[in-house]
Amino acid sequence: MPGFNLHSIKIDNQSYDFDGLTVNKTHESQRFNLSVQHPKDYPFYFDEKGNVYSEGIIYNDEIEEVAETIAQHIHNEEFDQIASVLLPLDGEFVFIISEPSKRRIYVINDRWGRLPVYYSVNNSGYVVSRNISFITNNTTTTLNKEEVACSLLLGLNLGENTHWNEIKRMPPHCILDIDQKTNTIQLHRFFEINSVSGTAPLEDVASEITNELTQALDNRIAKLSNPSLSLSGGLDSRLTLAVLKTLNQSMPLITYLRPNESHDKMDVFSAKKITSALDLSKNHEITTLPEASFEDSKQLIQFKKGLNCASMGYILPYHRMHETRGISSITDDGAGKFFRDLHPFQKLSSMKQLIAYVVKQHGSSSIRNSADICGLSEKKLKSYLADRFNSYPVASFNDKYAYFYIRDVGINWSYEGGDRNRQFTWITTPFYNPKVIELCLSLSQADKRHGRLFNVLFKKFPGNLEEIINPNWNQSVVNEKTIKKLYDKQRLKSRIPSFLLDMKKRIPLDHFIFNKELKILIETDSQEFDLSKIKKKHSNSFYWQLLTLLLLMRD
Repeated sequence: MPGFNLHSIKIDNQSYDFDGLTVNKTHESQRFNLSVQHPKDYPFYFDEKGNVYSEGIIYNDEIEEVAETIAQHIHNEEFDQIASVLLPLDGEFVFIISEPSKRRIYVINDRWGRLPVYYSVNNSGYVVSRNISFITNNTTTTLNKEEVACSLLLGLNLGENTHWNEIKRMPPHCILDIDQKTNTIQLHRFFEINSVSGTAPLEDVASEITNELTQALDNRIAKLSNPSLSLSGGLDSRLTLAVLKTLNQSMPLITYLRPNESHDKMDVFSAKKITSALDLSKNHEITTLPEASFEDSKQLIQFKKGLNCASMGYILPYHRMHETRGISSITDDGAGKFFRDLHPFQKLSSMKQLIAYVVKQHGSSSIRNSADICGLSEKKLKSYLADRFNSYPVASFNDKYAYFYIRDVGINWSYEGGDRNRQFTWITTPFYNPKVIELCLSLSQADKRHGRLFNVLFKKFPGNLEEIINPNWNQSVVNEKTIKKLYDKQRLKSRIPSFLLDMKKRIPLDHFIFNKELKILIETDSQEFDLSKIKKKHSNSFYWQLLTLLLLMRD
């Protein structure tokens, strides 16, 4: 993956191919080494005289000026002031600032931690990197069984954990404080969401969101190299396009199509309607992706080390196309976390209900099955989930579910997907503008139910986009009563026992797209998993997660 590698441990460059990216060595000494690997046009900056490195983009400020301000606060160890400086900054960025006289190095990320960073410390020293493969290829690791089970169960890791006991994720809005004398790392954490549902009036907030989104997109266009917009037929990207229309900016609008995927065909249908309604059809492109390739899934595991599911290998050709054309990408990531009602379909009144609901909505298997395969007891895995959910700084179980969706699904799962794309080209989204998020969280979850917020927003833009079908519902957001009926069906479905739903979702292994390759991996001796626990039928998503983990173990 692109990004920096900061380390005091010795690295054998022959053992690591830097994921096939260009490598720049920015600093090399007896105390520490700093390098960056990147595709073309990856944004990074190094001021050796000022002992400052940065990567990423700040869209509403200049990254060099922010670096200078932060460096001064670092010198005075004013960490709270740094946290305050970071709050209004809109972008995806990381700073590394060295204080040679104090023999300390500081790593500072943005408010939402948009660029994943990982770190590990052992007797030989430390390594902090944007590249998970740089750490796994150069340090000794042992599997964190609970986290591997979470990955098999939910497709993600929880909190600051990874698949490995020795490797942690840097949390968002954080300062890593590295003491070079002792090779220890201290974390100063500032990330905070104290409420996921407010009481602000919908119409007033919608007007402010419109203004902030417009400014956020305009700022991005001003700093991106050859931007394009990834356009689906859904609500998120069409809102971005509506904002783009008001800015009178021109760029490629690209919709991908997998010929054998019916949902993609519906996306293309709606995307054509959207671009026509905004008189932007001449900018609209449809790119047909090849059939999913096992080689692409393997490559994804090689540079993401299982933190992004092998099922997403199909998307690599789409972003290679961006790399070939030299275009960056504006995506719709983020709107799904803040513009929609995140409360569960049923009221949750206990931890037992919360765990069951999370597994029902996000699980690819049962807790027992995932625990058995990973050599854990069902009780221990449930306790592990409960400990994580209890740590959330919100009281009600309904709010805990929303927090899970924002913090663990949003940051730990979707950021890995976004970063996967940066292997080829720079991507960004206006939906993680901090002011936009604050405004969305100031609304009640009820005000976002059944597409209500989108409906209000679309009416502030031309094109009557609220009347064009959302492929996910096969309905337009203007038909709120019809959408409510769809949600009511989901609410009823949420009360059906999980084992009954699981039976309907299960398929034999022979029906899985890469069944031959997965069978070979299963038949290979494995000390990590008890593969005798695999049943005759599983969900398609379970096979993908199992393939991801087995490829990871063989990589």
